[in-house]
Amino acid sequence: MEKTKIAALVSAGVICVHCKAHFHPTESQARHLIYRGSQPVCSKACMLAVKWGASYRPTQENGPCPSCGKMFYAKNQEKKFCNLTCYSRHLADTSTLKCRGQKGAAAVAAKAASVRAADPSTCMHCGRPLSESYRHLRKLKAAKFCNQSCYRSFMAERFDRWLANPETLALPQCYDEFLDREVLTCPIRGCTWSGQWLSAHVNRAHGFPAPDFKRAAGFCKGSAIITPSLAKTLRSRERSEAQDAVVQRLKDGFGGSTPGGYRALEAIEHVRKSRLTLRDTEQGPLLICEGCDTEFVATWGTRPKYCSVECRTSTYHARHKVPAPELTCRECGRSFTRNPSGRHQIYCTVKCRDAAYSRKVQ
Repeated sequence: MEKTKIAALVSAGVICVHCKAHFHPTESQARHLIYRGSQPVCSKACMLAVKWGASYRPTQENGPCPSCGKMFYAKNQEKKFCNLTCYSRHLADTSTLKCRGQKGAAAVAAKAASVRAADPSTCMHCGRPLSESYRHLRKLKAAKFCNQSCYRSFMAERFDRWLANPETLALPQCYDEFLDREVLTCPIRGCTWSGQWLSAHVNRAHGFPAPDFKRAAGFCKGSAIITPSLAKTLRSRERSEAQDAVVQRLKDGFGGSTPGGYRALEAIEHVRKSRLTLRDTEQGPLLICEGCDTEFVATWGTRPKYCSVECRTSTYHARHKVPAPELTCRECGRSFTRNPSGRHQIYCTVKCRDAAYSRKVQ
């Protein structure tokens, strides 16, 4: 019986409590999960992140957040918002946008919009032609930045300059600002290392393979944990076929476990930032209102059915005011009006319904 439970758990797999990835535990891990109630973790890095998150509570000295009013922890004292959700909610306030005008992050968005309006084939950050980096037309049509470094610099200046940066494995945030620096620091507690290649340091000094560290810290699987200057140097080199094979093996998870179902926090943050950027720089999709049949421009990331709240409200009221059709009762033959909540009503009263059901049973 015991071996059956363990084998079933190993074959089915579990979800890591930290990075939310699906992995298949070993028999020893399965035994601890069943009989000791241990928390499932996919790697040593995630195990340390869970322990630090449970034991380490930094002093919340920053704030209060203008959106939610809570205190938060950040390494930089100039941070104003606790997370991206509060910042986006603050941007949605029209009165706040009028007060801010073209200052700060709004100026960055306005600058990007002017650059794209002048020439859509230029980078939104540096203004260089995209054709120099994107050789294929398929990539050029959807490209807005010349390389990953420009993308991170733009997003860090646009969003991360206001967001809290705890920079710990237990609470990662502001990935673009972290990787846009010329000197990286190690997020592992007690480590004072600083340099240009963080993934190599974590592997050599702490014994964490790069895929395991990326999952524990929330980075994307294909993100290079290096500085922009080192990335520029590596891009300028010509790689051989052997080096391309090594890079592909690293992307596939060589040197660490490869659980599935992992969704990086960095990717989620990028999607939300991209939607907010598109709202500021480009026109949203053109839709047709279901209430008044007029065309309207929707905001990016949404698919509304109505052009305004007033149109939606008037449509709902008109829909409920429509008189219900008259039907004929199948039992007594009298005409009746269907109840708005009775979608499949075929009898006028409960008495007729019970009479029809009793006759069917007999």
